Amino acid sequence: MIRIVVLLGLVLLIAWLLRQIWRMLARSEADGATALPRFGGRVPGLLFLANGKLYRRTEDQPIEEVVSPFLEDIERRQERHQELHAWKQGTAFATAFAARRQIGTGERDLRFAAAVFRDADHLLYFLSDQGAGGLFELNVRTGEERRLLHRQNLSLEGLRLSNDGRELYAARSAPNGVANICVLNLETLEIRDLSTGDTSDRFPCDVPGQPGAVVFQSSGLGRGPEGGFLYGPASLQWIVPGRRELETIIEDPAFDYLQPRVAPNGNLLYLRRPYEGAGYGHGQATLDVLLLPFRLLRALFHYLNFFSLMYTRKPLTSASGQPFNEDAKALIVQGRRLDAEAALKSGRQVLGVPSLVPASWQLFARDPQGGTQVLARHVVAFDVAADGTVLYSNGFAVFAMQPGQAPILVLRDRLIGELAVQPQASAKVPTG
Repeated sequence: MIRIVVLLGLVLLIAWLLRQIWRMLARSEADGATALPRFGGRVPGLLFLANGKLYRRTEDQPIEEVVSPFLEDIERRQERHQELHAWKQGTAFATAFAARRQIGTGERDLRFAAAVFRDADHLLYFLSDQGAGGLFELNVRTGEERRLLHRQNLSLEGLRLSNDGRELYAARSAPNGVANICVLNLETLEIRDLSTGDTSDRFPCDVPGQPGAVVFQSSGLGRGPEGGFLYGPASLQWIVPGRRELETIIEDPAFDYLQPRVAPNGNLLYLRRPYEGAGYGHGQATLDVLLLPFRLLRALFHYLNFFSLMYTRKPLTSASGQPFNEDAKALIVQGRRLDAEAALKSGRQVLGVPSLVPASWQLFARDPQGGTQVLARHVVAFDVAADGTVLYSNGFAVFAMQPGQAPILVLRDRLIGELAVQPQASAKVPTG
């Protein structure tokens, strides 16, 4: 027993030393970034998703939440239903008919799944729940909302407006895990599939000056021995104009290549992170065995703490402070499960802001000759403006930069997802 305790102590000591070394390396990396000239350009307006809500920031206005009239109407109906049935709460009637009540309420967990600017005054966004989804257009000046599509089992992600503004590219996902690229004609509202097969294709964008060319990320899809979905490494593919064929741009079994965007100068911007295949190896099994005593003690503590709260209304712990949102501890970012609470404690920072992802999540720029350059690290999502300004998020903040310049902090929030840059009102789309 003493040997086991000593061994665990050594393991914890080594882990602590490695953590301190990692923090010093991250700090030196941040210090080195400040040697570049700071970004001094104009920060464009943007949309961003955070905790299922949509927010908008313009050049001359602070951050404001985008309110959907359709979503407001759903929430009002839910509130009226709760008021009518509030007398049942805590009664035997409510307990006996709990399942029937849940089925009959009609409550829906609607959230913003994706959003993009149509122009400076109009937004396109997709509202999704477990059974249906709808595409809406909102005039931000008048507040008028127009429903474009609303169907059962419709799920659109990664919205991207075409360079001519007439079509909307998206990834249409199915309940079986398959996601394919489609394009929606904004005049006729006709949806046309651009990719097929048992793959997970996401984040499409067209190429300026090449009509019909579409770049997107793609992962192979299969099932593991337990029956769950398994995704292969994500590569970058593009649809060749005129031939309707797919060609691979970048692929590597050791990395995921995500969220391609074509910059005004013709460079291809994308995210790269190490690929992690699903599996339960010997290392994970050994770790589970070592942590089993601690997990049993933790379960026993929470069991006793529950009874203490029930009978004395006092917890067994005296810890204070605002607890972290339990639903936000484990979240899915770009198909990867992340622990937001652990990220806040890890010490990873960008300009003093904690980072949700490690430095291995990198933003790359690839020129037409094939040369690559790392633009930023700790990147969860990004977008590029018509003047070449890059806005990116590390999960807890948004930064602005130009290639070769140090980034600046634009805004801070919690669990920032996708970004969309506001188009310039008078700028013409570059044609390369």
